Amino acid sequence: MRYNADFTGEKYHDIARVMGVKVEGMSLEEARNAAVEAVFALNRDVGIPPHLRDVGVRKEDIPALAQAALDDVCTGGNPREATLEDIVELYHTAW
Repeated sequence: MRYNADFTGEKYHDIARVMGVKVEGMSLEEARNAAVEAVFALNRDVGIPPHLRDVGVRKEDIPALAQAALDDVCTGGNPREATLEDIVELYHTAW
């Protein structure tokens, strides 16, 4: 979510609002950050592991996972373009 935040227009503002964040008076950047934090809090609350390593992803698998993500037809619908290097970095951050 953080990777895409600057490319989402008002969408993250809306996400924050429906997640119960009081967005009135917040700048767009503040609302985007609040949306990210609200979704991360929801993940914690429902027990979603915070890191890929927590669900058995091995660090050495990251290059193949990144290539598969880049090749996935859904990647074209992402609000921000990503290179293979961007995706590898995202996986390392999530690992």
